[in-house]
Amino acid sequence: MPSPPGDKTLMAIFRDNYQDLLTTNIQGSLPALFGQIGRRTLSEVSLKEREQFFSKARSILLICVKDQSKTDTLIRLFETQLRAQLVSQAFAPGKRAEPPTSNRFQRPTPNRFQRPTPTPHRQSPNSQLSSSGRLKLKRSRTDIKFDLGMLDIDCPINNAQDILSARKQAMNLAIDIGFSKLDSVKLATCVSELSRNIVLYAESGMIKLSKVNKNRSQGLKVIARDDGPGIPNLNEVMLNSYRSKTGLGRGLKAVKDLVDDFDIVSRSNFGTRVQVTKWLGPR
Repeated sequence: MPSPPGDKTLMAIFRDNYQDLLTTNIQGSLPALFGQIGRRTLSEVSLKEREQFFSKARSILLICVKDQSKTDTLIRLFETQLRAQLVSQAFAPGKRAEPPTSNRFQRPTPNRFQRPTPTPHRQSPNSQLSSSGRLKLKRSRTDIKFDLGMLDIDCPINNAQDILSARKQAMNLAIDIGFSKLDSVKLATCVSELSRNIVLYAESGMIKLSKVNKNRSQGLKVIARDDGPGIPNLNEVMLNSYRSKTGLGRGLKAVKDLVDDFDIVSRSNFGTRVQVTKWLGPR
């Protein structure tokens, strides 16, 4: 079971978020680059110490990304993620005790001297294929779904574990479509931010990932929807001058900067629906 974010060091949280961008040499040098501040946990550091940490994290990412604007966007998202984790820790419910297991539901202990009876089963048509043949058949079916735009993935979002799962699936799908490692990390980061907004403001919702085709261009579309209270001041939130206590405005604007197409609809008693698309290659 993964440890809570509050128990992890800042350096470990940084590595978990950006390990796909960090080279082997950089990862090995993180303790020296961060120094003592990197060994502190998220729940221990003060606001001033977090600012020092973000300054060092920005320098490290700039070495790997080599683009100032992209680095600033990634750091803004990272800062929003840490702030959201602090909020979720403050309102996290206590652990529930597991119900006792009754003996009448336990399976009987098998006799080690008794030989198991073989269970007859039907052979599938693909059982005669070699492992490489089955892998080739699986890839061909996946390619057909890609070409038809049928490969859709629904990711229910209810807790922090669902956020990590949606991020991983977005990363894998982006790589399968053909995005570079940097662009795949951007898409995964967008999914993380949209999923985190669902958990923080609506408690539950859905992330839908799908491959899209338009004018001979391929892309990845992400739809985030929930039935929460909505965003009453949506126009104000999307302005550059707006700053919320929970980082909602900064997170949505950072997502908008990382994709090519961005659309958001939010109303009270309706919820929020965000649709973003990133296209493969220059636009």
